[in-house]
Amino acid sequence: MRRIGQATANETAAVGIDWAFGPTLAVPQDDRWGRTYEGYSPFNLVRQGNADLLLEIEYRVDEKPTAPVRLAMICGTGCSGALDLTSVLDRATRGQWHTLKVRLADFKKAGANLSELIEPFALTTRGRLSITLMTVRLGTDSVGVATLPAAQH
Repeated sequence: MRRIGQATANETAAVGIDWAFGPTLAVPQDDRWGRTYEGYSPFNLVRQGNADLLLEIEYRVDEKPTAPVRLAMICGTGCSGALDLTSVLDRATRGQWHTLKVRLADFKKAGANLSELIEPFALTTRGRLSITLMTVRLGTDSVGVATLPAAQH
């Protein structure tokens, strides 16, 4: 993130602009923040979660994880459904493309409120991990669906 910020600052300064409003995905949580009209509303995936839709991720592991990895849907402060992705990434062959399919209902079981998602895809670790994502989308083909354990808090 720091490198992205530095690159944006360098490009903005090079054209003589003192400030820039870059693209953002903000979901206002409180009208008192002001300027909430500039934000987006939460995602509502309840219907899709009830219909057995999947989160489908095409990825390549470039460097294996050195600590637990969580795949989550975030629905606000203290509200998320997180699954443990560590074993899947550990088993993945480095440098090869893989597809992971996870039922939206699994995120709900893990605690996500699918009607108030502010981050429908969050991948986190406290260690090192290098991964390349090709696509993240909703899908219906349930062949090869993974059952991931809930992540430890």
